[in-house]
Parts: sequence; structure tokens; C-alpha cells
Amino acid sequence: MKMIFSVGRVSMSGKLFLPLLILMTTAAGQEPGQTSSTSTTQTPSSSSSSTATQGKAYVRRISVGLSVPVLVFYPVANGSLRQDVNSTLQVNSNTITTGHRLGLGAVVQLALPRQFALAGSLSLRRVAFNATKNTFTGVDNPNTAADERKLTTDDESTKARHWDLTVLVRRYNKEHWEKGRRWFFELGAAGRRTNKIQTSVATTAGGETVCCNTTPHEVANKLARGVVGGVGLHFTDEIGVRFVPEFRYTRWLNRSFDNLSTRSRRDQFEAVISFTF
Repeated sequence: MKMIFSVGRVSMSGKLFLPLLILMTTAAGQEPGQTSSTSTTQTPSSSSSSTATQGKAYVRRISVGLSVPVLVFYPVANGSLRQDVNSTLQVNSNTITTGHRLGLGAVVQLALPRQFALAGSLSLRRVAFNATKNTFTGVDNPNTAADERKLTTDDESTKARHWDLTVLVRRYNKEHWEKGRRWFFELGAAGRRTNKIQTSVATTAGGETVCCNTTPHEVANKLARGVVGGVGLHFTDEIGVRFVPEFRYTRWLNRSFDNLSTRSRRDQFEAVISFTF
């Protein structure tokens, strides 16, 4: 009975020991250069992570933000004009601009295939100017030192608003998913609407001043049109804010103000700084 029990115990130990021995033998016989199944399953994971990083868009499909346009010159130019209408009528005018070169706007950009994007911006600009018009009527006697003509002087102060809408197609020097800063050039069209015109005119004739005529200054084109070209840079920080400085040139095809010496500039140069998200 002891032998049978002893053999039974050895048999049970052998059943437990044999699989363990096979496992140890297999592990010891594995080649050093071989990788385990665990490391093999990790390789696709790291590969997919690398692919996801490469596919990140540094130019987003849709970006919106704020822009600050700064004009190099005022929208209305300083100027003077003399008009000899006929032998009995002469009009001299002078305009001095007092507006603002700094504006404020909103910008939106839509990424297009490859290296292109469509950008639109709406900017508000405040325009102001003072104009003086001297009207001489009658005939001056050249044999006297005095001017016998009648003089009427109109002193005008005008304020208005320009709403500039710009639509541009941009081409970047990099694909949208490529990391790092990038530059672009842009071409497009612009439209300008003028409203909120406030005018005050004081008229002096024969030593008496009459104040004030508040009829708004006449606008030559309430909706002006133009073509735009520019270049810019595109930076992206760690949290995804886009910083876009650019320089634009706009050639206006018609003028908003065009009356005597008061004339809007047709060549517009400006720097624009945008922050988009």
C-alpha cells in the first residue's frame, strides 16, 4: 500500500512539473534577436500614433477670429483744388483729413484642398475730414488792390463709416498638415459700403455766419469695388491659436468720396494682424 501511495504522489508531482519544464525549456531556447508577442502587438499601436501626429492639420478646416487692420495712409487724402468755372465764378476748396487709420474686424477662413484656403474679412473704419470751400462771384477790378468779388465760405466737418468686405484665395507654401510656420500669398476682391454720414457746415457771407447745415456730405459711390493682393505669415502656438500678420494692397475701382478737393484714395496699403481659433 505504501508503494502504491508513493507512486501516486510521484505521478501527481510529475503531472505538475512536466508542463513547467517544457515552458522553461522553450523560454531558454528562444533566440536573443526574437521579440515577444507582447512587443509585436505594441508596434501597430506606436505606428498608428505616429500616423495620427502626421495627420494633424496646422491650417484648420474652419478658423474664425478677430483682425486689426492698420492703414498706411488715411482713406481720404489731403488736397486742394481751384476751379475757374467761368469769368464770374471761382471755387477754391481745401480738405484736411482727421480720421483714423486703425480699424477692427472679424475674419473667417475655410481650408481648401492641397495648399489653398478661402479667407473672408469684414472691417470697420471711421472716416473724418474738414473741408473749406471759398466761392467767389462777380468780377474783380484788376486796377484796384481790393477784391470786389463776393466771397462765401463754407466750413464743413464730416464723419462717416466704411465697411470693407474682402474675399481672398490664399496659397500656402506647405500642405495643411505640415508642421511649422508658413507663408502665403493671396488674391481677391473687396467691396466698401459707406454709411452713418454726419455733416455740419457753417456758412459765412458778408461778415455774417450761419450755422449749421446738417445735410450729409454727398457720397459718390455708396458701394465701392476693388481688387486686392497680399502676402502674409501663419504661426500656430501650442494651444492652437493662429497668429497671422499680412500686408495687403487694394486698388479701388471707384471712389466713395469725390467732391471738389475731398477725394477718397484709390491706392490703399495696409497691415493686418489676425488672431484665429
